Amino acid sequence: MIASKFVQNIAKRGKKSIKRMRKTEIQFIAKAKKA
Repeated sequence: MIASKFVQNIAKRGKKSIKRMRKTEIQFIAKAKKA
């Protein structure tokens, strides 16, 4: 649920943040897998 809120917050900033969101999302998932 935390990840979904994080993505929604970035989506509110604008479509330009989509590319950054993908990179951040990948890093977020990678950390989640390690944990």
